Amino acid sequence: MDQAEKLSLKETISLLDGAMRHNVQVLLSDSGKRSGTGSALTVLKDSGVNTYRWQGGHQTTADIISEPDKGARYSRLAQEFAVSVREGQKSVAQISGTREQSVLNGLIRDSLRQEGCWVKRHDYYSPDAGVAGQQKPGRAGLLPGGMVMERWDPETRTHDRFVIDRVTASSNMLTLKDREGAVWI
Repeated sequence: MDQAEKLSLKETISLLDGAMRHNVQVLLSDSGKRSGTGSALTVLKDSGVNTYRWQGGHQTTADIISEPDKGARYSRLAQEFAVSVREGQKSVAQISGTREQSVLNGLIRDSLRQEGCWVKRHDYYSPDAGVAGQQKPGRAGLLPGGMVMERWDPETRTHDRFVIDRVTASSNMLTLKDREGAVWI
């Protein structure tokens, strides 16, 4: 909420109570145009609430869109994500819940295909299918060259992506390349 210093204590309590009932986070912004002892922000600061200051640099813009229908909300998020990827922007779509993630991933893939950003041969390999060295004989043919494999590293909390460069069916060995072009076997 911009210019939150103009809110009275009663208005702030009402706002925070509604946010708490609906499990919503609230960000109160102080523009510095008003100061005094009756300000809700002053009371919050005096009570020890964490405050953050902008340190300069590029500010990321955020649009808040209220869409009551979950399907329409996910579709819109997926479409806007695909448009931002097509325009070359670094983009992240984040949602909690495994079922919701699955639904959103499917919608994002469809949107990327519609935007022409999804190359057919760069399909994602499901991490649930197992590690390449643990596969049963004959499954190496299911991993064509050009397919993208993704690995989650919980310690650094990052995704590593590899493109399958070559599949050796006789030994079930994969040759992978990472983003920098380094080869992994």
